[in-house]
Amino acid sequence: KGDTGDTGPAGPAGATGPQGPIGLTGATGPQGLVGPKGDTGDTGPAGPAGATGPQGPIGLTGATGPAGPKGDKGDTGATGPQGPAGPTHDPVTLGSANGLSLANQQLSLATASSSTTGALTASDWNTFNNKLNRTLSSGNIWIGDGTNLAVERTLSGDATLASSGVLTISNNAITTPKILDGAVLLTSKVSGILPVANGGSGASSLTGMLKGNGTAPFTGVTGSANRMTFWSDNQTIGTASAVSYDAVNNRVGINNTNPLYDVHASGAISGSNMVSMVPILLSGSYKMNNTSGQDLTNLVTTFIPSLYQPNGEVEVKLVVTYRPNNNNNNFQLRVYAVGGSISSYPIVIGDFSGISNSQLVGNNWATESTWKAFNGGNLRYAINLFGWVSGSETEIVSAYILVRPKQN
Repeated sequence: KGDTGDTGPAGPAGATGPQGPIGLTGATGPQGLVGPKGDTGDTGPAGPAGATGPQGPIGLTGATGPAGPKGDKGDTGATGPQGPAGPTHDPVTLGSANGLSLANQQLSLATASSSTTGALTASDWNTFNNKLNRTLSSGNIWIGDGTNLAVERTLSGDATLASSGVLTISNNAITTPKILDGAVLLTSKVSGILPVANGGSGASSLTGMLKGNGTAPFTGVTGSANRMTFWSDNQTIGTASAVSYDAVNNRVGINNTNPLYDVHASGAISGSNMVSMVPILLSGSYKMNNTSGQDLTNLVTTFIPSLYQPNGEVEVKLVVTYRPNNNNNNFQLRVYAVGGSISSYPIVIGDFSGISNSQLVGNNWATESTWKAFNGGNLRYAINLFGWVSGSETEIVSAYILVRPKQN
């Protein structure tokens, strides 16, 4: 069981019950002591009037009482007869002491000024008479005319004036001569798009390098990161997706986004002025003493024309160094398609005609053929140095072919 709660507030008093019956009269008690004298009671009613006595002597006159209220105004009396005319006096002269004589006194009235209260002159009256009234049509203004008087006019021309006091300049009303030089700043006082014909870009916003042709709005030229740009026409800059640039290592990649060399191409590189060398013999030597034509042993290499020109149409030149110069040498170039028996002679003995042998150092000499076309497509070939001697033995020191794309 919990603790006893606090006593609640007292409830409202109940209604008074009906009066009980009067109790019995008790026995008379002993007489008490005489109490103190009570207050004088109220005056009783006046008794009946006695008989009138004889008249006494006349008393003194009392003070005059207050005046009674004013009576109503009486009717206006009849007009009396007109009196005789008074004497004639000279008119009052303003600004002088000679005026109307009143009982030997003169009436003097000074002319009004900025510091004196007085009478107006004729000139003053005209001035006040010409004052403008305050009535003016809505939107109109007062302006002085050619006679130096104010007249009411409506503002017109390049602007209008409202009754609220707002001045509105008409469209196209501000011309160049009306603008103070230097008052309009392009950086803070001009908004909108400046046309190309006025020296602007004609565009609201641009991103990248800007391009324009003098009439149409400028455009923004953007590209791809690490890609080279080029002119795709006389007004357009494009992005070469196949050519990339490594700015960290200063390298150029062709079809290669991660070049490992100064110029790194993934695929074939060719050009009309590009000449490549394909070695046949670069070290050691070979003694040619056979007197009939044959493929010289081990003087062979492989060759893929499409590596130098994508369509495989190239030109080749055969260069051979030898010793001594005995004029007994006969050289040709023979090729075989790898995996097949097809053979051909792109360069034959006649291709050396007209090209004299050249002495190099000591007893070493060189000979070379003319450029000869060879359309090898995209096949791989075996290249053999084919030759023979017409007399004494010849020692071949080096042999190689030069390759370039086919010339037009």
